[in-house]
Amino acid sequence: MGKFTYIAKDRDSATKRGLLDAGSREDAIRILQAQGLFVVAVSPAKDAQVGASGAAAAAKKKFGHGSIKSEDLCQFARQLSVLLSSGVTLLRSLEIVSAQTQSRKLNQLLTDVTNNVKEGLSLTEALAKYPRIFSSLWVGLIDTGEASGNLAQVLDKLASYLEMRQEFVRKITSALVYPAILTIAGGGAVFFFMAFIMPKFKDMFVQMNVELPPITQMLFAFSNFMQHNALFLIGGIVAGGFAFKQWAYTDSGRNVLDRVKLLVPGFSAFYTVYFMERMCSTMAILFESGVPIVYALDVAIRGVGNVAIEKQLERVKENVKSGSPLSSELGSTGFFPPMIVEMAAIGEEVGKLPDMFKKISEQYKVQLETMVERFTSMFEPLMIVIMGIGVGVIVISLFMPMFKMAGSFQ
Repeated sequence: MGKFTYIAKDRDSATKRGLLDAGSREDAIRILQAQGLFVVAVSPAKDAQVGASGAAAAAKKKFGHGSIKSEDLCQFARQLSVLLSSGVTLLRSLEIVSAQTQSRKLNQLLTDVTNNVKEGLSLTEALAKYPRIFSSLWVGLIDTGEASGNLAQVLDKLASYLEMRQEFVRKITSALVYPAILTIAGGGAVFFFMAFIMPKFKDMFVQMNVELPPITQMLFAFSNFMQHNALFLIGGIVAGGFAFKQWAYTDSGRNVLDRVKLLVPGFSAFYTVYFMERMCSTMAILFESGVPIVYALDVAIRGVGNVAIEKQLERVKENVKSGSPLSSELGSTGFFPPMIVEMAAIGEEVGKLPDMFKKISEQYKVQLETMVERFTSMFEPLMIVIMGIGVGVIVISLFMPMFKMAGSFQ
């Protein structure tokens, strides 16, 4: 028998600390669980300084990177789920995951979270202190897991969801890389030609005293402007991009941009599918984890990423809170596609709302991937046509004066 210090929470989330006699750490955990307590930490009394030694070891560790990437959060959720399901206490699991992460910033953050949990905060409360890192989805799911005693299972679902989202975003990003490179390369080639090659032709024509056609004069004027204002143009583009980014973060800027995304022809269909997929996949994981409908809507409102949709969901949430069915409220807005409304109605009728939203999100994923594939397949020939027209204009504008020069020598 030995003595073990413990930190646990009762059904009212009150923190309990104490000393316990048990044959092993596992026996101590079983004793506490038999008392209806949620175990936060159990350690031999002589090892009370384990947290400090872990922090010292982390200080000597070499990290792979400083920032917190989406891969780091996926690994955090997955590793914490595995450790908790294996019977490791929450506090010790946090220490282990913190020591294994490759992110210096996440290591520091998890050290603070561990200390907050030691002081008696729940994991939900500890993570909620970092809203920029742990979204409302994280906080809502972990709160549900702690309240139901199924934290390991909820974290497993969260990890699977994050991995799925990460893979989905990677597919979309990879598909858009080639069009982006082609655009930058084409624009750079035109800029270089206009700024450095065209002036040489202009000097030649001036020396030969050749009368320039209007199209050639316009091209040389544009080239002259590019040559003398290149730095101002680049600086203006950078400054304008920075100012636009800052404006986009303001409430007025976000309101305007979010509405424009859903109204601009050619882009509205893509953004509508994107935001609907995001909303449905978020609600699917929330419903699947046992989160109540009103709370799920509240989390979806904060995570959907579009002001127009947020306002519609806010209206739906208030009416659902009053007792109205989710499907009828989604349909009454006239904003959400019939597929969402009908699938939600079926889910409510058969009691499988999580499955229905999961199926909707999967359909939207396929639709979004198809849209991106079509865009990339159309973009290459479109860019070839645009660049061909541009090169044709340049060639014609240069050859017309050359033909006049050749005619003057005959």
